[in-house]
Amino acid sequence: MLAAIERLEDSGGSNHRMLRRTLRARAAVSLWEVEWIRRMRATGTVLQPRVSVVDGYVVGYIAQWRDAHSARVGPAITDLEVGAGLSLPDLREG
Repeated sequence: MLAAIERLEDSGGSNHRMLRRTLRARAAVSLWEVEWIRRMRATGTVLQPRVSVVDGYVVGYIAQWRDAHSARVGPAITDLEVGAGLSLPDLREG
């Protein structure tokens, strides 16, 4: 159901749509956060930590596509923009 809502709400173009779908699919089959990270990086996605300015802890992530042919990095999307269930705290809870 969330995937259907994403399709209706997504106006960011095909790159963001495919990145969201990939994030959701990898999260659905992964049991742990580290497994999800490994699976995402295997697809060529660049994951960077989003660090809190207040205390320096990792509070989220930034994901970007990497083009396999040119090695250029596409537009960034944060865990806050991805949708319900894919924020870093939600992934850590399983």
